[in-house]
Amino acid sequence: MSGKAWSLEALRGRPVLINFWATWCAPCKEEMPTLQTLADLEGDGLVVLAVNVREPLPRVARYVQQAGLTFTVLPDPRGDITRAWGMTVFPTTVLVDTQGRPQRVVSGAVDWTGAQAQQWVAALRRS
Repeated sequence: MSGKAWSLEALRGRPVLINFWATWCAPCKEEMPTLQTLADLEGDGLVVLAVNVREPLPRVARYVQQAGLTFTVLPDPRGDITRAWGMTVFPTTVLVDTQGRPQRVVSGAVDWTGAQAQQWVAALRRS
């Protein structure tokens, strides 16, 4: 939302979580607090990127502020990024290893503070 361009190539060497979401999606909004907690707990150990799908920037900015999100939110107003990744269900999260390879795709809301999610993130760090 700050206008900075992001690429997986530039993030190589770091595990990355990419979440595709929208403010109109109730399950997306349900999992956002746990994504924030995960980002807070992991710090620089995990890059958390949330791609907002096809919504006006003012709406997204308002939601991000109201929800107190501090991880990186990337606007995708035309849906180009979402189409390039083949996403059709929201939320969907892609876990990318340190070599820039997608390792796991998770459809639906997840408690990112739960044991299963913690195992997925730990596996990313080892890859």
